[in-house]
Amino acid sequence: MTFSIRFYTFLSGFALCIVLLTSCGQSQLDSRISDLEVRQAENPDSDQAKALIDLYDEYITSNPNSDLTPKYIYRCAQQNYTINQFARANELVKQQLLEYPKADISPYSASLLALLSKDRVGQPLMAGGIVPAAFEKYGDHKALAPVKEYVTNPNESIDKIISEVEGRLNDDSLKRINKAAAVRYIALNEGASYIFADDNNRAGEYVYKAARTANATGNFYKALDLYKRLTDQYQNHPKAPQALFQQAFIQEQAFRNSSEAKKLYTTFLERYPNDEFADDAKFSLENIDRPMDEVFDELMRKADSLGLNKKQPQ
Repeated sequence: MTFSIRFYTFLSGFALCIVLLTSCGQSQLDSRISDLEVRQAENPDSDQAKALIDLYDEYITSNPNSDLTPKYIYRCAQQNYTINQFARANELVKQQLLEYPKADISPYSASLLALLSKDRVGQPLMAGGIVPAAFEKYGDHKALAPVKEYVTNPNESIDKIISEVEGRLNDDSLKRINKAAAVRYIALNEGASYIFADDNNRAGEYVYKAARTANATGNFYKALDLYKRLTDQYQNHPKAPQALFQQAFIQEQAFRNSSEAKKLYTTFLERYPNDEFADDAKFSLENIDRPMDEVFDELMRKADSLGLNKKQPQ
């Protein structure tokens, strides 16, 4: 009994030491960041910016649950912007909005994402979705002042804008999809999805609409990326099963990547064995490596045996 008490006391003391050392390490890192932030603000320098980025990355990786983390992600994006690392800055503000959507810094990340989209990473149409969505969510927040001019009416409902573009998707004169409208439709939905990332149903629907339209226009890489984002970030969304199936189908039919398609079809059946697309997934797994004409001939023979190919009486 005495040994147990002593051992428990030892473990408790050891755990306390670990907590204190960790806290001490975090405090030292916070202090180093604060000191370098002051120096960088007083005398901006690219080498200091890179050093600060390294410290931010270290803190973000080590402290995902800290209240400071979303702020440091944003500041890391800012420093990347100052040294012209626009793609990395773009990734970081998206990360902040997706992982910490309710953080106080989010309006600033939304503003920076709009700026990057319009002027630095070649996605100006996405800014048209980000800005009105941000004004809808955050109101007339001071962080949004620099990007207010990006749209004619920043207070117009993003869903109304998307609906109007959706009405122009089908080009009746050419009997096909209007590609210009489709490109804008994808961008608007994708931009809005980052702003409403904390609303599973709404954000998931934006991502799904963008993915479906990209798929319909033959932009399979974009569609695959968006469908994957839906299944990764919004697994409980009603369209998540279809998004996973579509990933498998794109790999099979568009990219002829049968090995990856098999993995995705298998994952689909494991997650959603009773889904309406389950039979299609099973069929694809059974026939994915067979020549298409062989599969077609077999289907025709089955149709004949069931009398499905007989001419119906007039």
